[in-house]
Amino acid sequence: MRKSYNGKFLSIAQDRNHKKIPNGYKHNMGDGCVQLRLTIGIIGDQCFLCEAYVKHDDKEDKRRLAKFKVYLDLIQQGRYTIRGKLK
Repeated sequence: MRKSYNGKFLSIAQDRNHKKIPNGYKHNMGDGCVQLRLTIGIIGDQCFLCEAYVKHDDKEDKRRLAKFKVYLDLIQQGRYTIRGKLK
């Protein structure tokens, strides 16, 4: 885990079996009525915002995190498109 990891901002992403998704983190925004979830991959010295979605239920959340695992694998293979950069 990185020294700059802030447990109040990012939490470690886990799959449906509660296993840590390597290089995968999530951030929850919202007051409980609407929860916006951001999935973020940190690979090397780069950070990738993979997806943002509204969490409706746990079942959908597990499906989204399974897709997130695939996205991280594709990123590690170099199979991704950069659609914008933040500085």
